[in-house]
Amino acid sequence: MKILVVEDDAKVSRALQQGLTAEGYEVSSAGTGEEAFFVASEQRFALAVAGSNVVPTTFLVPSSMPHTT
Repeated sequence: MKILVVEDDAKVSRALQQGLTAEGYEVSSAGTGEEAFFVASEQRFALAVAGSNVVPTTFLVPSSMPHTT
């Protein structure tokens, strides 16, 4: 499973990446919503985890991903 970590705090991002990787997940990261948009436009992710200080953007649900209600 591929997970995108979007976190502006480098230490928190690194800790999340290390923990998730240790559990067997494939992890990519971005430091801003804008960066996450570009990463998500090039790869598909099963899950995106965003920090509370990251400005919300539509990167979390790209048009290529199924929408649920």
